[in-house]
Amino acid sequence: MRLLFLGDSITYGCNAFDLESGFVSIVQSKTGFECLNFGVMGTRIAPTQGKVIYPEFEEDFLKRAKRMPDADYVFVFGGTNDFGHGDAPLGNINDKPQKTFAGSLFTLYTYLLDKYGKERIVIIPPLHRWDENSTRGENFNTKKEGSPVLNDYVKVIKQLANNFGFRVLDISNNIGFVDENNKNSNPFICSDGLHPKQTGHNLIASLIIEFLKDNKIVKFNNDSKIKDIFNDKFFNPYSKYLFYNWDINIEKTNIYLIGSTILDAINKFYNLVKDGKTSICH
Repeated sequence: MRLLFLGDSITYGCNAFDLESGFVSIVQSKTGFECLNFGVMGTRIAPTQGKVIYPEFEEDFLKRAKRMPDADYVFVFGGTNDFGHGDAPLGNINDKPQKTFAGSLFTLYTYLLDKYGKERIVIIPPLHRWDENSTRGENFNTKKEGSPVLNDYVKVIKQLANNFGFRVLDISNNIGFVDENNKNSNPFICSDGLHPKQTGHNLIASLIIEFLKDNKIVKFNNDSKIKDIFNDKFFNPYSKYLFYNWDINIEKTNIYLIGSTILDAINKFYNLVKDGKTSICH
């Protein structure tokens, strides 16, 4: 089984412990599937319309899609950078050429449909971010005042995906909102208010695996495999509880109980508290 992941810096693995700890790598290690990462930092769905100011952002999604091999499933996770610093107008779902975001998305979806078929495409809309209601995106000089907010891009992504018959895996509410006055308000998002930290990558991977399982794309045929995943100290994809990031300080040593269920984390903390030498530092 081969899965392809087309995206930006989040797909690339930015702000995970390391590149082997990003959500794509976690999905591969937990399922045994071949997972190919086509995430490039800073990239957008729509190509630049005017003067190229940031050449490193010019590897748009369609350019990479045309280099992707055959696969059983393709996950497309992008759009946040189009909101953040893209200069293409939002457009509408009837646009065809790559002169707007909607037109670029239509072109990308058409290419993916023709190459892979609608049953093999999964669309992941952007996550919430601290500046998602800004009318100038990230305040780059590529964005004019009064530009569309993030949710306007999300609506186009979802509506076009529905028109093409693609499946949509919306994980934004699982990751949650980021307070616009406090970039550190979300336990899954880094201090930049945008990129997932390791707990976020763990959760994204778990949600993708649950999606694969729920859609009967993957199943585990023996209890030992499930037990192995269940007991992973960084990862618990089969829990229906929320995930929490507990930083517990024991005699100046940080122990990270990452990806634990609420119950599991409380039990571990309780056992440490009984020793009288534990304090919460985050």
